[in-house]
Amino acid sequence: SKFTRAKGIHLMVEALDLLAMHGCQTSAACPRSVTFIGNDVPKEFPNGFAEYAAVHAKQFDWPFEWSIVQGLSTNEAIDRMREKGTSAVAFFTSLWENAPMIVQELLVNHIPIVSFGIAGAVEVYHPSFVKSHTVTPLTGRALATKMQEILENGIEVARVRVPREYSAIALRMAITAIPQLSMPPTDLSAKTPGGGDPLVSLIIVTHNRPTELREAVESALEQTYDKLQIIIVDDGSTTPEARSFLRSVSGLATGNKTIEVVQTGGGAYLGRARNLGVGASKGDYITFLDDDDVLLPTGIEKYVKAITFSGMDVLSSMTCLVNGKGSARNDKPFDVLYLYVGPALAAGVHRNVFGSYNIMARREAIVSTPYTELVDVGMEDYELAATLALRGYQMMVLPNYVMRYRKLNNKNMMATMDWTKSQRRVLDAYARELHLPKELWPLLERLAHIQIA
Repeated sequence: SKFTRAKGIHLMVEALDLLAMHGCQTSAACPRSVTFIGNDVPKEFPNGFAEYAAVHAKQFDWPFEWSIVQGLSTNEAIDRMREKGTSAVAFFTSLWENAPMIVQELLVNHIPIVSFGIAGAVEVYHPSFVKSHTVTPLTGRALATKMQEILENGIEVARVRVPREYSAIALRMAITAIPQLSMPPTDLSAKTPGGGDPLVSLIIVTHNRPTELREAVESALEQTYDKLQIIIVDDGSTTPEARSFLRSVSGLATGNKTIEVVQTGGGAYLGRARNLGVGASKGDYITFLDDDDVLLPTGIEKYVKAITFSGMDVLSSMTCLVNGKGSARNDKPFDVLYLYVGPALAAGVHRNVFGSYNIMARREAIVSTPYTELVDVGMEDYELAATLALRGYQMMVLPNYVMRYRKLNNKNMMATMDWTKSQRRVLDAYARELHLPKELWPLLERLAHIQIA
């Protein structure tokens, strides 16, 4: 996992300190080695996690070998753990809401795993394994106690509550059945003011990624929907390759598709950059694409049909995650499909249930609800979706995906942002739109702290 306090890495180190001091009195209660698998996050530890761990190893004289492995994809990490068989146990100490997904992935791959007993993760285990494979309370001391118990007595490979094949069958049924029920063919012109196909503005923000940007633009030009204005917002690209591509990209446009480049001057970050793109747009509908993601050929067409037929103000869709290495084009198999819930405001306080950044919205909805323009703070898409829902705009989730979202491990903005400030950004939207009195805002700050740390 990421080496952050939200993922409980500091509690794991504390547990190893305690094990070194008290548990390693006999060889049976001491591990041969400890391997941390994950990725550093800037600003989480002043000099990086490696130095943080090294200080503790020296101070508490860890009597076992330890190492850090970074840069592995999820599948590579699982393969590494699978090679160990039952001679090793995986401790997953996340305090955050994504724990159930990781726990499920390890369990279905028959990897011995112990995790914190947080809501969601507990329900993934077969009931007969919950007590033996989860740790409560969420402390380093409780982790150390569980480690010592496993080192002395061993541990079984736990069973998952719901077999993977059942989940996969249910997901496939949902994907194939729901669109047929909710989106019958419709005459677009009958729903479009003035008749004819509406103009769609696609906004792509970029910075120094010409190779990925070319893929994104090519995927836009390959759309079956032709009435498309492509707006590339350049947030201060500096490399010769990026600047050269931006100078020539407008010449790639064909048919009714147009391409134009808007400059931010640099340092705008996503909120202001997307607002500048909206300002340059002319479309009846506006949608967004990151410069390292790609649209499916029918993506825009699906969106237009769905939003026109449904009468919604805002549409989101499933997210199809693909491995960040190499191309993200349409022949690449997906890693993960993620289906959002939609405008569930109560659940939205705790996590993004609304949808991905790749929404399609009626022009008036986006123009009246611009992004907030914070710098070095993420979750702008989460905040925008929550604000739109809180203002009463009609939203729904298309139960299919229209683009492929490239996972870049530790090389994207999510890896460099301040999670506390980002979560606070969303909670501030709730406070602002619900007109909560100022004296309650510190409570929101506390909620953000609990959520991510």
